[in-house]
Amino acid sequence: GRQESPKWRNQASYSEVGADFNPEMGFVNRTNYRRLRAALGRRIRPTGTRIQEWGPRMFFDEYRDFTGFRETGFRSVGGDVEMRSGARLSLFVGHSFQGLREPFEIFPGVVIPAGAHRSRKPYYFILFNSNRGRAVSLGGMIQGGGFFDGEQLSLNPVLNIRLGDYLTSEIGWSYNDVDLSGGSFETHLGRLRLTYAFSTKILLQALIQYNDVHNDVSTNLRFSWLGAANTGLFLIYNEVSEFGRSARAKPDRSLIVKYSRFFDVFR
Repeated sequence: GRQESPKWRNQASYSEVGADFNPEMGFVNRTNYRRLRAALGRRIRPTGTRIQEWGPRMFFDEYRDFTGFRETGFRSVGGDVEMRSGARLSLFVGHSFQGLREPFEIFPGVVIPAGAHRSRKPYYFILFNSNRGRAVSLGGMIQGGGFFDGEQLSLNPVLNIRLGDYLTSEIGWSYNDVDLSGGSFETHLGRLRLTYAFSTKILLQALIQYNDVHNDVSTNLRFSWLGAANTGLFLIYNEVSEFGRSARAKPDRSLIVKYSRFFDVFR
């Protein structure tokens, strides 16, 4: 359930997803779990300042499988500050827990052993964004502290550029520096996302990503001519180009054409 009021925003929920759950047309990122989630937040709206709203918040989130094995757990406290301009800053500090039934290779050559992994140090994360209503805005996330049996530093800046209602773009970079008992590694992931709207129903979208782990650049182009309820014509082009000595001689390319339409068979 959720409670929203001028002074409070609270939430509590319990959910279950079985091991054989079939999402049909949707997608779930994990199955076979019981999840308990709770959040408590105070809302304070001062007058005569540039601050629109601020307040402390607390979070609790936990996943267990149906045998009671604890898979994931987060507990954090922090707060948000939202400015009248639309800028926002969030800061949270807490502890995390990860349970593994079997070893997990998080990076080539770096294996996290099976067992219970409680973060040795508190973790923190910072979320921020400037006024998203402007043509140019900056946002991102900084996360660090305890991670499995070691530490992690993650930087994710994002630059958004918008030209009217027809062109939006996002330039982002993700950097991860992980130090674990089984080894250390760094990763970089750069991305460029573009959307050009010929109209509210005709869109051309592009996503280009660079991944230094696989040393490749992936490109996804999609043309959409939308109908009712997101049906319509979709043309999708994918390409993955590898670099380095072990790269494939030719890029991996694919072209997908999809058309869907709703109709009433009884009419």
